[in-house]
Amino acid sequence: MIPPLRIDGGSSDMLVEASSLQRSMWLAEQLAPTRHGYAMPLVWRVRTGRIQAHRLRDAVTALIEKHEILRTGFVEHDGQLWQRIGEPWTAQVERADFATLAADQQDAAWQAWVRRVARRPFDLGSGRLLRPGLVDLGPAGQILLLCTHHLVSDGYSMDVLLRDLDALFSDSAMASAGLQYREFVRMQDDWQETEEGRAALAFWVRRLRGAPDHLSFQPPDRAERDGAVRVALGADLPDRLPGLRRQHGVSWFMVLASTLAALVHKWSGLSDVTFGCQVANRTREVFEDVVGPCTNAVVLRSRCDATTTRANLVDAMREQVLGALDHQQVPFEAVVGALRPARQLGHTPYREVVLGTTTLASRVRLGDCELEYLATSLLDAETKFGMAVTVSAAASDPWVVMSYQGERFTATQVQRMAAEFADMLDWITGAPADALLADVV
Repeated sequence: MIPPLRIDGGSSDMLVEASSLQRSMWLAEQLAPTRHGYAMPLVWRVRTGRIQAHRLRDAVTALIEKHEILRTGFVEHDGQLWQRIGEPWTAQVERADFATLAADQQDAAWQAWVRRVARRPFDLGSGRLLRPGLVDLGPAGQILLLCTHHLVSDGYSMDVLLRDLDALFSDSAMASAGLQYREFVRMQDDWQETEEGRAALAFWVRRLRGAPDHLSFQPPDRAERDGAVRVALGADLPDRLPGLRRQHGVSWFMVLASTLAALVHKWSGLSDVTFGCQVANRTREVFEDVVGPCTNAVVLRSRCDATTTRANLVDAMREQVLGALDHQQVPFEAVVGALRPARQLGHTPYREVVLGTTTLASRVRLGDCELEYLATSLLDAETKFGMAVTVSAAASDPWVVMSYQGERFTATQVQRMAAEFADMLDWITGAPADALLADVV
């Protein structure tokens, strides 16, 4: 492990090694700087109460002081990427006022504003990769925006930040600073050098050896803009899950993985396929309050033939998910490095399709204010992969959103694929155990 370095010239800034995930994202940004795939615009509608801009500024500034990663920039030094941890800085709240617009015009106005804020490039070396924003909608309330770069945050980090913000808005004391992200990176790097870490890497090499590293989707004749398609899932879906869980001992995520596996077989025409999933990778209690990109990617592999039944598929995906979770600490970049698949510009090996679920609570409080999370606010920006499939776990309003790269898929294709996801989920949760997969793919 390379020790931290101090920058010359009397600065108190500290250089520490970037994580493997940060190095991967940094490289992707250099190769496609205009895609904006690593901006994370998270949006809430303020349902009760009003947020004062100066209180939001002060609260976010307190977060920056507490969490080193929110004042971290990135520099290359001696051919290596480093995190540069700087001094605390005062947040600036970006503001927009659409209070005078008609109600039917406000949604389009604030959504366009969020897109503009999210698509404005971050200066990755600045140490200021967080943008708070506030939109005034008059009697219709407010919109709160927290836009971070994925280099300094992940979905789980937002839960931590929201807890801190609630404490600040409630005039309560925040929890004291615990483990910082640089310490998480050091502990993860040290673990990889242990016998357990080497055995976990060997597990992934065995699991993925011989698997196709790219999927054969036919690109469109003419590239389109990146986009996202949302489709509602059956309102009775929550009622159908308990039986499947009892029969196979599966979680909601395992059901979704089975659904996507069946569809990737169908879409690609292959009997052996892979797709990716994001995992929290916070396997120790001391990691729970870390802010930073702790998340890791794992790969699920599905193989089928003419005799594969619904039960076979669900049982196989259950084992795939359990094995992936047991070995989630191995950085995806280390797995790829060990397997050495053929590289294709713009394609991520083993993860051209990724599956995820929304993790943030639908309702949160900031002091006296109640906020409703607008989950789809992030999904237009989720274009780091050919296709990202995100499913809500909300029992009252289940949905799937497919975010896609326009150079890989057309809007018409994805609309059909999203509808097929809903139909396949119905088949996974409702078909007889001995129903043949070949009959639906």
